[in-house]
Amino acid sequence: MKCIRDLNSYINELCLTLIGKVPLKIGNTKMSIGLQFKKVDLHIHTPASNCFIKKDITPEQLVQEVIQKGLDAIAITDHNTGEFIDRIKKASAGTSLTIFPRVEITALVIV
Repeated sequence: MKCIRDLNSYINELCLTLIGKVPLKIGNTKMSIGLQFKKVDLHIHTPASNCFIKKDITPEQLVQEVIQKGLDAIAITDHNTGEFIDRIKKASAGTSLTIFPRVEITALVIV
């Protein structure tokens, strides 16, 4: 009888895991199953870029705007500088937002 209860418990947990209600657990390690779709923008500028229009926006305001739009991750991709990356990372601390640091390099080709 104990084996059947253990098997039923295992099957119930496996079913809940497959529909995403509980994480898969292998030993003491929790793992997710399969793909998870995330909404990301891999090219975000900040006031550190000359082309950025809202120069007076704070890192906290930018992070809140991104979260309100439903994004899970962003890449700060300013022109020739990483000046705002740490500010955005600090502003996003305690949120579920993931920040990827990037820099867009301007190259001048003289022919």
